[in-house]
Amino acid sequence: MNKGSETMVKPLLRGIILATLTMNLLVNHEQAHEACRIKFLMEEIQVGEESFRVPKSTSRMKTDEFANYIFVIVDYLREYYNFVVPEPKEKI
Repeated sequence: MNKGSETMVKPLLRGIILATLTMNLLVNHEQAHEACRIKFLMEEIQVGEESFRVPKSTSRMKTDEFANYIFVIVDYLREYYNFVVPEPKEKI
């Protein structure tokens, strides 16, 4: 995927990547989104003396951080599931 297409990252996640997961893995959109967050966005937080692992919120990510998240998912899908995620169109 071309990193120059960062303006397309959120529509790409919703329109192509999650749709690919939904169709190929027989899960719904929400399950695909949560599975990606749990797989790729876990962080450790401290609550009192206990540590918990929770997924980061994608809606609070900066554009470059979100774009990196997309690139990681695309690489993972290609490597482990042999899915090819198409390039987004330059303009909508």
